[in-house]
Amino acid sequence: MGWVIIILAVVGLLLSMLLHPDERRARFYEKQFSVRDALNDADLHRQYFTADMPLQTPARVRRILAEHMGYPADKILPDDDFMFYWREIDLEDVFKDLEEEFNISVTQSEIRNSTCTVRSLADLVNRLSKSPCPASI
Repeated sequence: MGWVIIILAVVGLLLSMLLHPDERRARFYEKQFSVRDALNDADLHRQYFTADMPLQTPARVRRILAEHMGYPADKILPDDDFMFYWREIDLEDVFKDLEEEFNISVTQSEIRNSTCTVRSLADLVNRLSKSPCPASI
């Protein structure tokens, strides 16, 4: 009787992993990345961003995301939504890397209100890079 409970528990766990929306989304992106053509930084900027976005900002942002998620940077597009993945990675580390890479300071409010796309994070970095530094008290 004990082995039946173990088998049912394992089957239940496997089904929950396969059917969980985040797992389905991860499998979707893995499949997309296997067939998606690589896109270099210059083409990424030319196709998806306007002239007011510095060329290297989205490229550096997507490399940071790729490093944390284990996806190939050259296959990540600006609007790929990785919110499903934010539960599994340490957001503090992502934003710490963004702060160090771009010499910016991100508030907790900005972290909470951010979405996990290259475009959203590049826009945030671009905005913060243009903001005047707060005066010391």
